[in-house]
Amino acid sequence: MTDGTNLGAGTTAEQSPPAAQPASSAPNTPGAHGRRASARKVERSCIMCHRRKVRCDKKLPCSTCSRGGVLCCYPPGDRPVPRQPKSTIADIASRLVQLERTLVALSSDALHPTAVPGSPTRHPSVREPAPDSGTKPSADDVPSSEASTVDEMLVEHGPSSRYINEVLLSRVLEEEQEIQSVMATPRYTEPGGSSREVNTSEPFSIGTMLPGSITNGSDVRKLYPSTYHAMQLWHVFVNHVDPVSKVLHIPTVQVEVFTAINSQYDTSPDMHCLLFTIFFSSVTALMPDDALHLLGHDKATVLGRFRQGLELSLARANILETPTMKAIQALGIFLKNYRAINNGRSVWILSGVALRAAQSIGLHRDGTNFGLPPFECEMRRRLYWYLNSLNDRAGEDHGLVISHLDQATDIQLPLNVDDRALDPSMEALPPSQQRWTEMTIAVSMYESGRAFRQLYRMMRGFRQRPSEDERRDIVEKLTARVDAMFSSCNPVVPIQRASLLMSRIIAWKVNFVSRQQWFSTTSSRVECTEDTLCNAVEILELNLQLGTDELLRNFAWIGEAYPQYHTMLYTLWHLNLHPTGPTVDRAWDAVNGAFFQEKSRQQRQGQLDSGPKWGLLAAMRDKALRAREIAEEGTPHGASRLELNPAGVQAVSESGSTFADDALVEGVRMNTMDWDGGYVDWNWLIEDFAGQHYTLQ
Repeated sequence: MTDGTNLGAGTTAEQSPPAAQPASSAPNTPGAHGRRASARKVERSCIMCHRRKVRCDKKLPCSTCSRGGVLCCYPPGDRPVPRQPKSTIADIASRLVQLERTLVALSSDALHPTAVPGSPTRHPSVREPAPDSGTKPSADDVPSSEASTVDEMLVEHGPSSRYINEVLLSRVLEEEQEIQSVMATPRYTEPGGSSREVNTSEPFSIGTMLPGSITNGSDVRKLYPSTYHAMQLWHVFVNHVDPVSKVLHIPTVQVEVFTAINSQYDTSPDMHCLLFTIFFSSVTALMPDDALHLLGHDKATVLGRFRQGLELSLARANILETPTMKAIQALGIFLKNYRAINNGRSVWILSGVALRAAQSIGLHRDGTNFGLPPFECEMRRRLYWYLNSLNDRAGEDHGLVISHLDQATDIQLPLNVDDRALDPSMEALPPSQQRWTEMTIAVSMYESGRAFRQLYRMMRGFRQRPSEDERRDIVEKLTARVDAMFSSCNPVVPIQRASLLMSRIIAWKVNFVSRQQWFSTTSSRVECTEDTLCNAVEILELNLQLGTDELLRNFAWIGEAYPQYHTMLYTLWHLNLHPTGPTVDRAWDAVNGAFFQEKSRQQRQGQLDSGPKWGLLAAMRDKALRAREIAEEGTPHGASRLELNPAGVQAVSESGSTFADDALVEGVRMNTMDWDGGYVDWNWLIEDFAGQHYTLQ
C-alpha cells in the first residue's frame, strides 16, 4: 500500500498541470490559470491586425484599430477543454482503504450486534447518530463486551421513518443520496386526497388479527360518537385511563383531539386510530350502567363499534408497512385496555407487533443519536418503554420471561416530570424530579422491569450464581429509587394513592418472584415459610385494595385487568401444603378477594369466560378447601364442591359466591393431576402453569 500510494502521488504530480484547471471555472483575470495560460492570452494579435499583417500592440482596443475607427476584437482561445482527471492510483488506494473499513465494520457487526453511536449527520432526511451522544447502553441492560461501532441511520419520509443499521446498506445510502427515496416509505396522503401509487392488492389489515373483528364498512365516521359524547369520553380518558397508561402528552394531544372533533373527524388516518383508542379505553374503564347512562347504548355494543373503527383505521393507516408514532401509540394504549376484555395470547402477540413496528422506525434507539428535538426524544422514550412494559407482562400471563430489552437499544428512561414541564418548542429537557409527578407510576414500573431483567440475567448467566446478598442488594436499591419518587406522595389524592399502591405491588412482586426463582435454581423445592406466604398475601391485598377502595373507583379496572397470577398460585400451593397456620385465614381472605376481583371484571366488561388460568386456580382453591376441612377434621357440607352443569364447571365457596369457567375441565390437566393424591411441589406447578402441559388461550 505504501509503494502504491507513493507511486500514485508521483504520477499525479506529473499529470496535474495540464488538467488541474477546468475551463468552466477559468476567470478572466490574468494569472488565474497559471503562467502558461496568461502568456497564451497576450500572444495573439487582434483579428484586424492579423488580417492586415501589421504589428499589433495587443491592447484593447489596439492603437491600429483605434486610428482606423474599427472594432477591435481578439480571437477566442483555441486551447482544448481539459478532460476531467482520471482515477489515479492514489484514488484507488483510498477506495481500498474505505473498503477495508467497511469489511472490518461488517465483521464486527456480525460478531457484536449491539450498536453504539458513531457517524455524524450528513443529510436532512437521513439522521445518523452524533459522534458523542453520551447515550450508551447501560451495564444493566447490555454486556460491555457486546459494544461495537456500526453504521446506522434513520431515513425519514413524511410522518413515518425507517431505521437501518445494516452496515453495507447504510453506507450505500450515505454515499448515494439520490437512491434514498427508494428506501423511503410511501407518500403520506392528506385527508380527502388520493395516493399517487396504485396498489394491485389490498394492504394487509391488522384488524384481521383481532379476535372476532369485523372489517366490512367504508366510512369510519359513522362509527364515531356525537360531539357531546366524544367530549365526555375524552374527559373519562384523561381522568381514568391516562394516569395509569402514561404515553401521551395531554396538553398537545388535547388540541389535536378537539380539532378533530370540531372538524367532524376530518383528520389523518393515524389520528383516527388514536381517537378510536381513546374512546374504546374510556368505555372499558366504565361500569356498564355508567356507559349506558353516558352514551345511551349498552357497553358491549359501544365497545364493538369503537373496536371496529380502530381496526379499520389501523388498516387504512397501514401500520404494518408505514408505522407512525401516533398509530403505534394508539395500538399500545388499546392493547393495555383490551386485556381487560381478552387476557389471552392475542394481546401478547399484538404487543410484539407493536414492538416490531416501533423498532422499524428506530424507537429502540435514543432520539439524541439522530439529533431529534428534545420533546420528540422524550415522547419516543415514553412510548418504547411503555411497549416493553406491556410485553414484559407476558412473562406472568403466559409463562415467558422477557430477560432483556433489544440488545441494540440504548434508549434512556423517560423523565419523571409532569406534562406541563414539556413543550414541543423547548430547546432542552427539564431535569427529572425526585417527587411524585404524572409520570411517577410509569417510571417506577420501568425501573422495576429493569431490575427484574438484571436479576434474571444474573441467575441465568454463565458465571457463578450470585449470592442472596447480591439479589437483595438489587432489590433494596430498586426500593430506594421508588421510595424517593414517592417521598412527597399524598395518599389522600386518588391518583397519588393509586400510584403508590401500584408501584408497591410491582416492586414487592419483583422481590417475591426473584426470591422464588433464586431458590429454585439450587433446590428442588422452594421454601414454604410463613414469611413467604405473608409476602404473597400482602401483594394480593394491595391489588384488592386497588379494586375495592372507594377513593380509587376510577382506577378499579386496572387492578381487575392485571390479576396477580404468580402470588395467587403460590398462596394456593402453600394452603395445599399447610392448610392450617397463623396466616391461613388472612390468606383465604386474599384469595377470595382475588376471585371477587375477577368476578367484578366480568361484570364490568360483560364477560362470561375467564380463561384456563382461572380454571386452574379455581381447581387449586377447591382442593385447598378440602385439605382444610380434612385438617380441621370437619366433614364437607357443601363448603366447596364441583358441580357439572351445561355451562361448564362451577366452583362454589363457603361464602356462597360462584365462579363459572367453561375452561375448567378443558383447560386444566385433570386427567394427569391427582388432586386427591399427594401434593405436587412448587416447581412442578410453575412448569405446568407456564403452559408446557396444557394450552393457554
